[in-house]
Amino acid sequence: MLNKKKLDSEPIVEFSPGKDSYINARKKGATRWILAHLFHGSNKFFIIIIIFTIILSANLSSIIYIIIGETISALLSGLTALLGNYILILLTLGITGPILRILSRMLIEILAQRTERDARKEFFTNLLG
Repeated sequence: MLNKKKLDSEPIVEFSPGKDSYINARKKGATRWILAHLFHGSNKFFIIIIIFTIILSANLSSIIYIIIGETISALLSGLTALLGNYILILLTLGITGPILRILSRMLIEILAQRTERDARKEFFTNLLG
């Protein structure tokens, strides 16, 4: 006597494509597929950090010009005691802005490589199965 449950179950294979979590996005088009991969898992966290660092570095770059103007005003009015503080602020802003830009570009590259890895994995899975 054969067990019907045993016949209805999936066969155990060594290389199976597994569950495809992007099948709905793939049916709706390439843009939806890319967005589904971008906003999958911990990538959302990277996107938030990227947006935050880009905005922060742009603001720091614009603040530098304001501080330079205040430094020149302080120098012309004879307040030389404030020059040391302004120099430290300018140095800090001048270093922090490029570091944030490098960080955001590195995170963009990590996100691109993750998307490429997922696309390659999905392609080969569909090719094999």
